[in-house]
Amino acid sequence: LPVPSCLTSLILDSNALGMRGAAALASALPLSPLETLSVARNQMGDGGCAALLEMIPSCLALRSLNISQNNLTGDGLLQLHLLLKGNSSLQHLNVSKNELGLSGVRAIAMALATAAGLETVDMMGVNCSDEGAREVSRGMKRSPSLTALNLSNNSIANEGCHFLAQALVGTITLRALDLSHNLIASQGAIDLAEAIT
Repeated sequence: LPVPSCLTSLILDSNALGMRGAAALASALPLSPLETLSVARNQMGDGGCAALLEMIPSCLALRSLNISQNNLTGDGLLQLHLLLKGNSSLQHLNVSKNELGLSGVRAIAMALATAAGLETVDMMGVNCSDEGAREVSRGMKRSPSLTALNLSNNSIANEGCHFLAQALVGTITLRALDLSHNLIASQGAIDLAEAIT
């Protein structure tokens, strides 16, 4: 009999896995002891990323998933909140540098509110904008476990910063918020200052 793999971390960044490779990995995940899977920059698109995300409920070992820079759009994340509902295994999700737009940001915001164990989310450069920041702030308020959130490089201005600052007041788990390289001016800083005192 073959000896089962004891591999707990697999990093396949900057290859050419595509949708077919992502689907193969997805089918193996439920039987694997993998705790960390990083497949950044692999041109997997919505189909490949969705295949990996669909396996999350049955992957009890998986703690960290990096699907950044994979041509993922909001369409690939539509069911994310349902897939993560009550999930306490996945702790770290990186979807950075994908053109998620408002629908994708909304899907992640909804997932923040339903995932029991999601601690860190990297949404750097996902085309979030102020309206997306409003959606994320709603998810932040309802998240039972979020400790770190990266929203850098998202064209968030004072209005979006205001929503995030309001969410900080009611958030008891968040310890780190990255808003670097946005469009936040003095009023945004004032709102943040009021929220952290």
